[in-house]
Amino acid sequence: MIDLDYITEKCNSLPWVTWDRCVLMDEYDHAVVYGWIDGEKPGRSDFVVIQFWFDEANDDDAHQLSFLTSSALWSPTIYSILLPDIEHNDCQTVQDMLPELHYAVSR
Repeated sequence: MIDLDYITEKCNSLPWVTWDRCVLMDEYDHAVVYGWIDGEKPGRSDFVVIQFWFDEANDDDAHQLSFLTSSALWSPTIYSILLPDIEHNDCQTVQDMLPELHYAVSR
């Protein structure tokens, strides 16, 4: 079972994010939390989604997480806080990665 204090601690480590929604699944073995970062342009916001899961098979740390954000500005900082041992990957637009995707946001 995921420790809700663990989720709170990780979310609180990103004080510039306004947390909005949370879904707890699989009897609290899996959770998704998302929030918003003020965008660089007025009236725009970027999202942050953190996915938490509990992996009993992992002897080092049963609490696992991954995240996704639309903020190119904040992504490296979020990586360094939440996943300090993992190399940062730059966010790509869907137009670049999946050019045949229908209904993609145009820039």
